[in-house]
Amino acid sequence: MITKEDVKRICELSKLTMSEEQLAGMLADMENIVAFADTINAVEIDEEGLPPFQTIQNAFRPDTVLPSFPPQEILKNAGGGENGFFAVNRRN
Repeated sequence: MITKEDVKRICELSKLTMSEEQLAGMLADMENIVAFADTINAVEIDEEGLPPFQTIQNAFRPDTVLPSFPPQEILKNAGGGENGFFAVNRRN
């Protein structure tokens, strides 16, 4: 647990000055950081030092072939295209 005195000491060592309001905010931030580190430390690891992992089965639906639009229908909004393709200006 981080105390206000700990935060003040860290500020002194860092040569920082903070108001009481800033100290309170810093204290809350540091407590959150320590709590997150505790969460990471709580992860169980196996004999090889690796965390356990879960495998998931394929959650995707199978592919289904559907008819597509004819190229002429797609290209009509592009001014007809060029030789059956979208016309794109070349960049230098």
